[in-house]
Amino acid sequence: RPPGISCRNGDLANCQADFPINTSVTLSATTGIRIAAGIWDSPCNGTGPCVLPLAKPLTVTIHFAGAACNNNDWCWLNPFPPKNDLHSVWGSGPSDVWAVGAQGIILHWDGAVWHGMSAVTNNALASVWGSGPNDVWAAGEKGTVLHWDGMSWSPVNVSSAADLYSIWGSGPSDVWIVGYNGTVLNWNGNTWSRPPVGTDALFGLWGSSSRDIWIGTSYGGFLHRTGSSWDTVSFLNSYTIYDLWGSNFKNVWSVGSQGQIGRFNGDTWAP
Repeated sequence: RPPGISCRNGDLANCQADFPINTSVTLSATTGIRIAAGIWDSPCNGTGPCVLPLAKPLTVTIHFAGAACNNNDWCWLNPFPPKNDLHSVWGSGPSDVWAVGAQGIILHWDGAVWHGMSAVTNNALASVWGSGPNDVWAAGEKGTVLHWDGMSWSPVNVSSAADLYSIWGSGPSDVWIVGYNGTVLNWNGNTWSRPPVGTDALFGLWGSSSRDIWIGTSYGGFLHRTGSSWDTVSFLNSYTIYDLWGSNFKNVWSVGSQGQIGRFNGDTWAP
């Protein structure tokens, strides 16, 4: 208000107008098919109407957030981002961040707004990791594995129905996924393999390289890959180790149930 600007479908010719000086202009954004919200940039902010007293020429920027749609083409429009539980986050940089969670939700941060992605699955996603902006993996319940190639997400058959809990890789040709009932999956860039490591639930996963990988278990110990073999390392019996992170092979941290925190110094684990 007043009439004069009506932008849609990239029609930039109608995205500008002249008004008498000191006119108060109100700009409003409306949602549409697969568009969840319009988010204003400076000099306005938020998603509500943008009110501008025109004392001088102004340019206003708006970012349109894509809706999160399930694989039945139902889209969440309001509030946005959706209120689904989010379980994992990973990014290649400040303008490329992914979050995944319940009911197969996938959100992407482009440096300005969160966008909902069209769902590939309704299964919950527990973990997301990538080697770069055009190579991102997500995994979750019932053996669900998804891959982003820079253009779209697609399902990947890994021949497993186990719930999957964590992903890590040393690069695009060395990706690891762990989960329930001793499930360990490895992508070598061409095929998936499943090394036998036991039947315990496996949660946390991190490595300093393809020859030094740690997996947290449900019984308080670790599986440790050195070279091409796996060893069992005892630590905190009866505690579940949910996550792992390290800066190098001599500085690895674990967190688990009942507030347990552990650190590996290159030789031994200690609380």
